[in-house]
Amino acid sequence: MCGRDKQLSFANYFSERGGKFDATTFTEDSTSDTRTMLGASQLQWLQGQLAASTATWQVLGQQVIMGKLSFSVELLAPILMLENPAAFGTTAEALITRIHPLIGELTLLKVRQLQGDPTLTDQDKARLSTKVPYNLDAWDGYFAERETIFGTAKALNKNLVALAGDTHNGWSSKLTDFGGDVVGVEFATASVTSPGLEKYVGLPNVEASKLFEQALTLLIDDLEYANTFDRGFLTVTFTADSATALWTYVSAYDSTTYTVNAQRAKTITHNKII
Repeated sequence: MCGRDKQLSFANYFSERGGKFDATTFTEDSTSDTRTMLGASQLQWLQGQLAASTATWQVLGQQVIMGKLSFSVELLAPILMLENPAAFGTTAEALITRIHPLIGELTLLKVRQLQGDPTLTDQDKARLSTKVPYNLDAWDGYFAERETIFGTAKALNKNLVALAGDTHNGWSSKLTDFGGDVVGVEFATASVTSPGLEKYVGLPNVEASKLFEQALTLLIDDLEYANTFDRGFLTVTFTADSATALWTYVSAYDSTTYTVNAQRAKTITHNKII
């Protein structure tokens, strides 16, 4: 992509050895209206195409995740340290041992919050609400320009579908603007062979991944589906009234002998808004 600004780095916002996170500076930098992924020419072209199109569906095919994937700061810190544990005086095994209980604690707090538990403390609520985007290489790192695209689709009453890959995992998210209005949907494909979060956060088997996926869809408001373990591909079918995504996974990607993993297949249908 021409005109893309350099990705932000979390390393510039955490104090040494994974200490305090400078949320104020990070928010100022990540939401700056000068940050661009497309550049002025491509953004103008895209807006023009959206305005001129009379098609029922506006399909935005691009590389990276457009939906909002924000994690609790206290969970994000050890996940980011996994990139280079030695720099923080620790090991991948120690970080993974720290990450999994944190996910359990936050999930329990979220369940209690959804149930209206009056005993939740302000500190409990802050643990859930103090979030930052996980992947600054994706659209989460280009907040203002994403809002411009969402605003264009919303103003033109378009049915927006974003298609993405990059993370090596299967995802689907509501696309919501800053005000919380749904402006479209995103379908993201798993990789064919490359590992994803199952390797990164130490998920040993599909059962562990299922628990992790349930936690993610609970903790991340816009996330409606996640597969963080299996390899496969995505098929999207459009009709006059709906867009249907089918995630197909296989039992083995490194062998000529394999079967379709029907238990992990997923179908999501998104009906047109207008």
